[in-house]
Amino acid sequence: MVMKVAGRARYRMALGAGLLVLTVAGAANAAQPSLYHRVLMRGQVVEQIADRTLICIGNEGAAQVGDELTILRHKRVPLNSRGGKRRARQVATARVAELSDSHYARVEIIQGAARVGDRIRL
Repeated sequence: MVMKVAGRARYRMALGAGLLVLTVAGAANAAQPSLYHRVLMRGQVVEQIADRTLICIGNEGAAQVGDELTILRHKRVPLNSRGGKRRARQVATARVAELSDSHYARVEIIQGAARVGDRIRL
């Protein structure tokens, strides 16, 4: 019985130490954009309300005010046609109007229409 208690105590101490390491690492990395933000969200339309379109540019310097961007929409092609791949087609062209911070930008749609989830070629 004594051994079981000691094993549990060691397990709890190791678990607590692991959580502490993860917390400190997360706090040290808080100034950096997350992997999800830098890789998965980068180049996406994240908000579309009336004439306001907000995109994620991922990091500082990826786009500048005045840049023209191509907006693509991906569509899955059925399995019996071309092996079930995704095909992208251009649905809009936009111009960067304002940088919100180092990660987001407001764009003006020049031609076509964009919706949340569309991809931007940066």
